[in-house]
Amino acid sequence: MEELAEVLRQERHHLEVLLYRLTMARLLLQAREVRFLRWTSQEIERARQRTREVDLLRAANVQLLGVRGLHGQAPTLRQLASLAGVPWAGILRDHHDAMAALVAEIEVAAHQAAEFARDGIREVADAQEAVDRASSKVRSGRRRGAAGKRPTSPAPTISTWRPLPFDDELLPDDGDLSLLTTESAYQDALAASGKLQIPSLLAFLR
Repeated sequence: MEELAEVLRQERHHLEVLLYRLTMARLLLQAREVRFLRWTSQEIERARQRTREVDLLRAANVQLLGVRGLHGQAPTLRQLASLAGVPWAGILRDHHDAMAALVAEIEVAAHQAAEFARDGIREVADAQEAVDRASSKVRSGRRRGAAGKRPTSPAPTISTWRPLPFDDELLPDDGDLSLLTTESAYQDALAASGKLQIPSLLAFLR
């Protein structure tokens, strides 16, 4: 039981790290700090992977206890707490309450981050549509100019036009961050902000 309690402590820590990463992603998305989205997306995936790994270790420790739950299935943490003696019953219940709360917070943070990422993707699409319309007007104006009519003004370029409320550093004149790479960063953040996706852990905390 002592080994299981230690693994649960580690799993709580990794859940806290995952929540932290998702919270950072949500704040970056809300602030439109696109520069750092790829980093935070990678960090989320690493934190989620570590959580999966320690959950496999937790499942192995539970199996070694030889305890079965309802219908012969693996026992839940609540069931283990009800069967444990002092002081393990209280320790396991504390782990259950803390981990269940963390999972709920993770789901909320992931949902909010995903919504901000979708908003960013829509804004990029609107910006791209505006660029396409401006380019179309330029081409049309050039055709009219070739026919003897006055051409229209040139279309704004990505380097001078700010379609989104970015800081100047985010869309520098050298075009380091184009609309295409901006959309890609939002897509990465959306993919990383998925749900917890560890069914065995969710079943263990029922």
